[in-house]
Amino acid sequence: MLAGVADLTVLPGPTTVGVAAARLARSWEEATVVSFVGRDEATALAALEEALGRRTPTVCLLRPGQDLEAIASRVRAARAASWLLSGLGSAAERVRRDWMREPLAPEEPSVLWVEHGPRSPRATARRPLTLDVFAPRPRHSDGVFSQLDVRLALVARLGPEQLRVGARVLEVGAGSGYVGLTLLRVRPDVSLVQLEPRPERAEAAAANAREAQVRVEVRRERIEDHDPGATYDAAIVGGGGLAALRAALERVRVGGRVVASYVDPGRAAHARELLGNVAMLALAEGVATPPDGVRFVPKTPIFLAWGEVAGRRRDDLASSRVPW
Repeated sequence: MLAGVADLTVLPGPTTVGVAAARLARSWEEATVVSFVGRDEATALAALEEALGRRTPTVCLLRPGQDLEAIASRVRAARAASWLLSGLGSAAERVRRDWMREPLAPEEPSVLWVEHGPRSPRATARRPLTLDVFAPRPRHSDGVFSQLDVRLALVARLGPEQLRVGARVLEVGAGSGYVGLTLLRVRPDVSLVQLEPRPERAEAAAANAREAQVRVEVRRERIEDHDPGATYDAAIVGGGGLAALRAALERVRVGGRVVASYVDPGRAAHARELLGNVAMLALAEGVATPPDGVRFVPKTPIFLAWGEVAGRRRDDLASSRVPW
């Protein structure tokens, strides 16, 4: 029925067992699931006894208002620890150890988690990232647009929380790729395409993406040469001047958001004609002065222009007073 629906987005929902395991900080890979929903009571109890004999975690899916006496007696006989979780993911969510005092299961969907003996401590393996996207001075890059404050301001004006799931984002003049990588730290579901015509910069962007352990399509090309039929939900323009902004606008859908950065106030003013907003970001770095003072050394101001692509803006590209 849904096969012909345009722009259909499928969001997989977490299983009840998976959510229960998350609440208890457990792994459910070895757990045996016994369902009392829609099954004969005696058959389900026999399956529970068999599962409890395996000495691995057992998860029971309970019926609303189910009698708990028979289940409780078997859990006691197995000398197992147990938790009753109800209303998972709702405002009525509860996790209880003293569930055996209750004669009936809650009316909300409930799960009983049973495990034997004390838990052995588990070491959580986390592969350390060799690339710190939020470093004030990023590696492999000394550009003004890679400064942390500038990247955060750019990403914020793109409105990452408003992007649809799996949104396609284009980054023009990506340089070493740090702006796009910052976006992916906030929205890892985004599909990012980075354009960088300079070979050494494109190689650095691809290397940084690998180190950050994210999937990015880095293309060594100018925006003017990029597929004219490609359509994106948003764009970041960090190089190529006003011509690059025009080309990016032609590839972003109506309603999509575009943010551009400049060091030249004149270009920023012209960009405002198409995007509608402009701001100056002035930074100064504190430097110690003996014996106990500090002075602030100003950095090159950055101008940010941003806005949504309106339908009329596409027509304005040809008639705009901007000297492309």
